[in-house]
Amino acid sequence: MSTPPPDVSTTNNQRQGLSPRRWETLLLVGIGTLLAALLLGRALGNATIERMEHAWLDPWVLAADIDERHMGDVAVVVIDDETLETLGERWPLRRRTWAKVLTALSAYKPAAIAVDAWFESPEPSDATALALDTADKLRLTGLGDDGIGAKLMKQLEKTADKLDGDRRLGVALANAGNVILGTACIPSTFGDKTEAPVPESLLMADEATGTLATECHALSSNTDALVMAARGQASLAVFADPDGRVRRYPYAVRVGQHKAASLALAAIAVGRPKLRQSFRLPPMALDGGTPYQRPISTRKFTVLRVVDLLAAEGKTKAIAEALEGRLVFVGVSARGTEDYVATPLAATGLPGVFLHANAALDLLQGRHLIANGAPATWGGLLAFILFIVLVTVGQRLTGSARLAVAAAVASIGWVVLGIVTARAGWLLPVVPVISAVALWFITKLGFHWFNVEVARRAAQSARERMETELNVARDIQLAMMPPELPAGPGVSLAAAMEPAREVGGDLYDAFFVDDGLLYLCMGDVSGKGVPASLFMAQAKTLLKAWASRTSDTGEIIENVNDVLSLDNETAMFVTLFIAMFDPKTGLLRYTNAGHNPPIIIRAAGGIEEMKKRHGPVVGAMEELPYGSSETNLQPGDVLVTFTDGVTEAMNPVRELYSDARYQELLTQMPNASAQEVLDATYKSVRAFAAGAEQNDDITVLILRHDPEVS
Repeated sequence: MSTPPPDVSTTNNQRQGLSPRRWETLLLVGIGTLLAALLLGRALGNATIERMEHAWLDPWVLAADIDERHMGDVAVVVIDDETLETLGERWPLRRRTWAKVLTALSAYKPAAIAVDAWFESPEPSDATALALDTADKLRLTGLGDDGIGAKLMKQLEKTADKLDGDRRLGVALANAGNVILGTACIPSTFGDKTEAPVPESLLMADEATGTLATECHALSSNTDALVMAARGQASLAVFADPDGRVRRYPYAVRVGQHKAASLALAAIAVGRPKLRQSFRLPPMALDGGTPYQRPISTRKFTVLRVVDLLAAEGKTKAIAEALEGRLVFVGVSARGTEDYVATPLAATGLPGVFLHANAALDLLQGRHLIANGAPATWGGLLAFILFIVLVTVGQRLTGSARLAVAAAVASIGWVVLGIVTARAGWLLPVVPVISAVALWFITKLGFHWFNVEVARRAAQSARERMETELNVARDIQLAMMPPELPAGPGVSLAAAMEPAREVGGDLYDAFFVDDGLLYLCMGDVSGKGVPASLFMAQAKTLLKAWASRTSDTGEIIENVNDVLSLDNETAMFVTLFIAMFDPKTGLLRYTNAGHNPPIIIRAAGGIEEMKKRHGPVVGAMEELPYGSSETNLQPGDVLVTFTDGVTEAMNPVRELYSDARYQELLTQMPNASAQEVLDATYKSVRAFAAGAEQNDDITVLILRHDPEVS
């Protein structure tokens, strides 16, 4: 009993001291440890991992669908460069100007007015102090009790009232009744600050605000008079990541024992009171109150300039449509005011007021993107499970299939999971997973490459041996063709066979038998390689033997078929066209057994396709009857026999040469010699192929009835 040769890759691994099982175990332990470390680093806020995450998260965030159902609920009023120039002011605006703006806004009955600015201390006014001091002196001297003095004192008090910006702003706030003032979050690094009270009307329930990530030492509160007049005050705090861009928005902040709403959350609480009781933010509770925003271009919002608002004479329909019933956010957009923040959508800066408007829109739509806090932990757990599944699936497969299937499972599975969870508002941690999986694949590919390289060298050696054997077989095949075509009176012959790269089974033959008859044969064996070549040799030998015994072409093929069909376990077969031609009379007796129809080029003009077939292919089944037919070749007529390598030759775009193209060529060759027809055939096929690889043998045998040949 023979012993099978050992596996080449296993033998070489053992020779070099490699244990695949132990090697892969160590590999998986190492990569699993790396994955756990990356996930932990991400959860702890490692800056490098965060930057890598942002490179992946930003395109997801920017590509997120924009739900425009609530776009009409939010409007933005900006104080731009033209507004400051027209008013003749610099930022921040004077309180009297703010009073005019808020009075003009409230006339259009917006649902809420959120001001992205705060008024930390009273506005200084020397003119007001002088008028009040003069009035006091008049009162103390008694000159203001009656007459001109009393009128002067009342005029001074009236003037002081007009000059008092805080008083006028307080009146505008009280009259509007729905204005929320912004407050700044002061971290502990700025020293001790008195904790600012948070109005009860804006306090949020624990289940709504959750565990807050934004901790403020204090809020830089507005002046007491303005706080009393306004509906409330809210936080203007935003987060900037290590790269300086703002991606997350805190919807509430903690100040001591108080929880203050953000400007966006406060605007909704005031402007949409029906949502107040049912307002719950479970995504923010999981994410520490700071979900990723879906940044929207400023062009998507309804934007109104203060200069246009103040310039309008009375209420206008256009401004009413822009403001009435909406949540209006007021802020500065003028350049140089330092109120610009960078976002993934606007690296050069976006007016801060749009961040609050965008956050309010996200809140109304209930669409948030979460990527930190508890979701990162759960995402890390899912990532680790995915890695284990990937490894488990990969270990059950072998070779390149293992790597390909594992790659498909990891890539498609993670992409699908990422899309599904992103639509639900959860951005999965991807960098640790991709890093671990990439390392696993790279290492596995390296190990696999080692085995493949060993196998490739063995295969190359085997291929070289096979090519040597095929070359020998091809030489044998060509040697079995007639070294010289027979010459005789009344005929001229031409033939050639151009083998394909692999050994095929085409055959042709021609020789004279008794009574001066010329025997012709053209055939094509099924399949390629050495088996086809051997089958061809057997068929050619049998045909030659029977052609020497009888001139009945049908009987020849019947006998050859019976022998080839016997014990034909490979189920190979051969198509054949054989003929007996009498040069004296021009009579051609022939039998076609499943072969391409030969073509006669008539000397009188035109061609004739010999479509008659007399039976199936030879070698498929025993005891099949084959008939024969007769036709006459007139002097100058040419019989063209060929294999399908001619008509099925392909060009670089895989078009077939085709029977029609060959017939068109032959139509143009009346009175041509046999050699001219042969040369034209090969020239036409090669030109059509245009260098494309030859897929089959091209074999042609030409007979011309030429009585002048002696």
